[in-house]
Amino acid sequence: MAKMAASVVEGGEDAFRKMFKFYKRRDPPPDFRDVADFRGGAAGGKIVSADLDPAAVGDEDAARVGLKPIRDWRAFSLQGHPGFLF
Repeated sequence: MAKMAASVVEGGEDAFRKMFKFYKRRDPPPDFRDVADFRGGAAGGKIVSADLDPAAVGDEDAARVGLKPIRDWRAFSLQGHPGFLF
C-alpha cells in the first residue's frame, strides 16, 4: 500500500482519502511499519533534525501570522532530499 502513487484516482476517491481510510481502519488494524516516526529518528537514520536560522524571520513577524518564534520550532529533513524540510 505504501508504494501507491500519490496521483492515483479510482472511482472518484483521491489517493489521500484512500490512504487515510487504510490507516484509520480497525478490522484488521493497520500496519504502521512504513510510517515515519519523526520523533524517534526512525526510518533507518534517513530522518535528521534540521537547523533553522532564527534570524530569517523576526519574532514579531511570526507572531503576526500566528506562529511561534522560529527558535521554538522543531524541523526535520530527509537525507537525499536537500531543501525538503518539515
